[in-house]
This record gives sequence, structure tokens and C-alpha cells, in this order.
Amino acid sequence: MLDHLTVHGLRVPYAVPAADGRRHIGGVTVHPFFPGAPPRCGADWRRVVAVLREVHRLTPGWPQRPGFASANDLMTATTGGDVDLAALPSEAVTRVRAAWRPLPPGPRCVVHGDFGGGNVLVDGTTVAIVDWDEAGGRTVAGGSAPGGTSDRAARRTPCREHYHGTCLNVPARG
Repeated sequence: MLDHLTVHGLRVPYAVPAADGRRHIGGVTVHPFFPGAPPRCGADWRRVVAVLREVHRLTPGWPQRPGFASANDLMTATTGGDVDLAALPSEAVTRVRAAWRPLPPGPRCVVHGDFGGGNVLVDGTTVAIVDWDEAGGRTVAGGSAPGGTSDRAARRTPCREHYHGTCLNVPARG
């Protein structure tokens, strides 16, 4: 996924291959260094949102990570990744699923899974998004499994209205 985004010009931490082409040597993976700092102003966040829109545009139909499940998947499944709904009391499972039920359906594409200002580096007009270990193909408006942050982190950031306008394909407010 990161290679796919990199090939399309997005600044994400792809694995830098060694001279012999290997991407992992002795448990070590090297990623490029991206200069920058977290977004500081509305203009920075608008650039970040443009990158997130591009991630979604470039990854239609992207599958979920093997063994993991989105909130939408967990409406019927009981396990995915580190989530085991069977370990919860049935009333808790019913309440969790009821909370997810109002989520509107949306297209499946790559969702960062842990998005927030701490995972973004802005250098002038250039944006890099890092820390993709929670990413996967999900129904965009559907969020992630319990314990993951998915789009919840974006709701705590200054770009939340722009970001959710992107995810839901509705005009952003303000």
C-alpha cells in the first residue's frame, strides 16, 4: 500500500530497498526521513486534507489487512486483528454494534487508522503522513474496530470538518 501511494507522489514511509533489493535485513527496515513539523494553521490542515483525499482516491476497493476487521465487518463477525467481541458480555457487544449502526455506508478504500496531527509532517507546502501500522482497507465512513482510532483522531484535530467532508463525500463546512 505504501509503495502504491509513493508511486503516485504521496510522501509516506515506504521501505527503502538495500542494494540487493531486499526490504528487510535482519529485522531492520529503513524508511526515508521526512523533514517537517505537525500542522500549525488552517492552510497546513487544508493541505493535509488534500493528501487524505488523494489517499482515498488512489485506493478504491482496497482490501482490509489480512486477519483484521473494520467496524462494518464486525457488525456480523466477532473477531478481527486484536478485537474479540466474543470476549465481551453479550450486552456490551449489542451496545457497541448499536453505536456503529448509524454509520453511513461509504466506499472501501485505505484509511490511515491512527490519524492525527502527531502523524503528519508539514514542510512548507509539502505534507508527509507517517505511522501507517493501523492502516487498512475499510469502508471510509465506517471507522475501525474498538481500540483503534481510525477517524476518531481526526475528529479531535482542527481539520475534522474538512476531513469528514472528505470521508463522507459531502461539502466541508467553513
